[in-house]
This record gives sequence, C-alpha cells and structure tokens, in this order.
Amino acid sequence: MPTTKTNLVGSYKINSDQLISDNLTLKIGQRHQPKKGQAKRFIGLLDPTKPDSEQFTYISSLYATQGTKNTYDLECEKQRYSLTMTGLSTVVISKKEYEAPLVFKD
Repeated sequence: MPTTKTNLVGSYKINSDQLISDNLTLKIGQRHQPKKGQAKRFIGLLDPTKPDSEQFTYISSLYATQGTKNTYDLECEKQRYSLTMTGLSTVVISKKEYEAPLVFKD
C-alpha cells in the first residue's frame, strides 16, 4: 500500500487496462483463478518514477455493487470509494459514505 495518503477521487480516462487522470495512473487487473469469495478484478497504482518491476502498488479488490451494472466498490487506506463507468472511456471514482448498521435492542 502507498505510504502517503492517496486521493483517488476524480475523473479518469480509460486506456486499455489503465485509468489515467491528471495526477494518477491506476491499473485494473484480473485474477485468472480467484479463490472462493475473492473478487475477480483488482486495482493498483502505477508510479512511473519507480523502476519497471516496482511500479505497481496494489490498492484494493473491485467488488461489483449489487443492483448496479457498471459500479464497483473498493477500499483504500480505510476509506471506501465507488468506481462508476460513466461513458465509453470515462470512469469516476468518488468517496462512498456508509450508514452505520442498525442495532436492535430489547
């Protein structure tokens, strides 16, 4: 995981398996044989300033959001995000707010 706070929020252009914005380049990967309960897709950060073998830093698995077609959930540094495909070559990542679980008391 990145050691500095990474701000994933923003609009990205899709280029093959990469998501490119003004300040970040993210890469989408696919597990060929995911374990049971493991997401098929994952996302990572590409840092072009590092050597080729060290450029990719894993961020999170991408879990499809129930009830939606082109939206995925991910988590980076204890912050939850929503990745939404908004067009043929555009992706938007936004922070996701979760409601606290309901607690029933007798």
